[in-house]
Amino acid sequence: MENILKTQLIDSPGKVSPPKNVQKAMDLLASRISPVLSITLQNRGSAGELADILYDDAELTKKILQFADNNIAIKSSKITDLKRAIIQIGFNQVRTIAIESLLFSGAIQRFDTPLLDGNYFWRHCTSVAIICQSIGARIHYHDLEEAYLAGLFHDIGRLFLYSYSSISEEELADMANSPESSIADQERTFLGIGHDEVSASFLEQCGCSETLVNSAKYHHLYYDESSLGLHGARLTALVQLSDFIAWSQGMGAFRGRCWPALPQEAERIINLERVGVPQIINLIEPLLRKSSEKYKFQLPDHRIIRENLFKSNLQLGRLKGRLTSKQEDDQSVQTGISPQSKMLLTPHQSLDSEAIFESTLNAIRLDLSYDEIWVFRFNQEQRIIVPEQFCGAMPFKLKWIGHQLQIGDGEQAILSSLRSRNPVIIYGKSELEEKILNIIGAQKAVLLPIVGMGRIHGLACLVRKRARGNIDEAQQYIELAAIFREMGMALDNSLLYTLANERATRDKLTEIMNRSGLDEQLELAFLNAKEKKSNLCVAMLDIDFFKKFNDRYGH
Repeated sequence: MENILKTQLIDSPGKVSPPKNVQKAMDLLASRISPVLSITLQNRGSAGELADILYDDAELTKKILQFADNNIAIKSSKITDLKRAIIQIGFNQVRTIAIESLLFSGAIQRFDTPLLDGNYFWRHCTSVAIICQSIGARIHYHDLEEAYLAGLFHDIGRLFLYSYSSISEEELADMANSPESSIADQERTFLGIGHDEVSASFLEQCGCSETLVNSAKYHHLYYDESSLGLHGARLTALVQLSDFIAWSQGMGAFRGRCWPALPQEAERIINLERVGVPQIINLIEPLLRKSSEKYKFQLPDHRIIRENLFKSNLQLGRLKGRLTSKQEDDQSVQTGISPQSKMLLTPHQSLDSEAIFESTLNAIRLDLSYDEIWVFRFNQEQRIIVPEQFCGAMPFKLKWIGHQLQIGDGEQAILSSLRSRNPVIIYGKSELEEKILNIIGAQKAVLLPIVGMGRIHGLACLVRKRARGNIDEAQQYIELAAIFREMGMALDNSLLYTLANERATRDKLTEIMNRSGLDEQLELAFLNAKEKKSNLCVAMLDIDFFKKFNDRYGH
């Protein structure tokens, strides 16, 4: 790669500063943003001082006045005074409106860069900000406006870095699609500095808190949670998770590139089960639509979402394959998992839950010589597990599919496995363990949790009735746990795709098929009739005076 950017080392060891031309662009934007942050972040000034700073920007003043006027409880008169508007809505809300406006007008609209589509990039930044704030509310993060700003700023370094680099679109694509490391690491290799470092440098220059700076600095890096402090680690994890969700929903910073993985730190810090990622997707949809109307960008349709979910899953599998590749060489003989990286990718070859189960269970059973594999779905509300999938050579055992098994308080081993997400071997020491072993016809079995981002999907039960050589079973269970985590992630995204498809084909108010859904159903009906050489009838109903119903109950 030729004509790369050169960086300048500064006094502190191990730290690099942006190139001079990048720094100049940062200085210009920071000079507009830092006065607003200086007053609003620490409440260092008065509403009058903030009004003096904002008066020069007529468009921004108009937005603040309009927001205050729309949100006043008692509308005795229209708000026309900026100082009164600031007092009315508060420093935090003014800061968010001001920063968003200044970034959009001072950066997105002015920077001419062929490497970044402005609409795509701004859609990504605002989407991550909205998701950050939404998840922050669910985990009770102490400053939701800070969470919003962290999402908005996290990728600002891309704008500066790519505007003044001489790399081509093809070279950027090669960097983004590298299976060896993240795009930020590729940037450090070829450009001397990563966009995450540029983002952090810009926020530091604007006078932001260390917590906010670190959320940008570490959103692509592994970090020690204790060194960032409680709030710092939570905010960084918020940005990482939100960035991952935005990409998986087709709202990345590039056109179809750079699929991020979810770092383990984010999973440790944020209880993804409690957050409920599918619920977050539903929660943010109206907020994203509002933002898309405001900034005139398009949200991806369900076909693009499906494609991106698949690609993000595939990248997760690649990441896990890389993390364990060094272990494979040393452990393949002992564990019997020489094709492990292939099995890690197996769940991600489909977005259909049935296909995910079938392909993964068959791969594990054949490659690792298990006699049978069962999947017990977990229902947390009813505290039951239900045999749902069976992979083995004895079809008569399918009679147990759908049989409900209650989890009592005394089932310590199984409850411990569900809580800790760790494998457990059962020997029939409790009532439920005995029932499971009776169903599968074995004296012992290993249970491995199937855990995704947002939920425990269930337990995989693996049965090996005869010893297989010198296999280190304990180590094999650890490796298998990684595969079933991948299955959980794939099942999560299967659910996300189902939800996305539902949103695209059903009317949200009535929950009946919309035009898109109707077209799909008609196409299937016609194909089915043609295949079976049968007749097809379509009925249409006209409801009289339906306008009155709409006027009374809403459209």
